[in-house]
Amino acid sequence: MKLYETGIILSSQLEESQLTQQTEQIQALITDNGGKIVDVDRWGMRKLAYEIKKMQQGYYVFFRYEAEGTVPQKLEKAFQVNESVLRFLTTIPEKVEESRKPSDEASEATSY
Repeated sequence: MKLYETGIILSSQLEESQLTQQTEQIQALITDNGGKIVDVDRWGMRKLAYEIKKMQQGYYVFFRYEAEGTVPQKLEKAFQVNESVLRFLTTIPEKVEESRKPSDEASEATSY
């Protein structure tokens, strides 16, 4: 199983209960297909860089999960038919070395 991160922008016209329902449905779709939710990051309402469907704001949510390669495809198909989803993007996040800290990088850069 690989680690994926899917970011979505939901319509700003949804009520809080509808936003919660949408995020729960996405989480259920991931877990029902054998995935494991690692983190759900709700950024909240943000201004869009450009208008999408005549909207200037959207509700941003990021899902980090472990799953097989077919799960992101199933999610994207579900997003395409969901009118509440304005945009979506799935990525494979880079692995961060835990042993290496920013202070280590700073000391390496200054030592000659």
